Amino acid sequence: MLGLALREDSECRRCGGDLHETLDYGWKWQPQPPLVCLRCLALADDRRQYTKHPHREGMIHRVVKVPRPQPKTRRRKAKGGGDLNGDATHHRGTPAPADG
Repeated sequence: MLGLALREDSECRRCGGDLHETLDYGWKWQPQPPLVCLRCLALADDRRQYTKHPHREGMIHRVVKVPRPQPKTRRRKAKGGGDLNGDATHHRGTPAPADG
């Protein structure tokens, strides 16, 4: 317990930084762009759905990690009738005439 009390006494109450470092005027603290936590976004979206629910203060919102759906690949048409994926079909879906 004593170790925890000593650590808490040497921490900034606002940012949690070590006061021996954060009070040193020999250094400058430079802000970085914020990170976007996707889990926090999902929790916030879920909370927003229940803003008018009578029991919203007692709700414990949860999210689970699931695989992101893969986008379907689109086939690109090539000039001359075939597509860029190697399918040699005519532009109306019929096989292209054989060169002969």
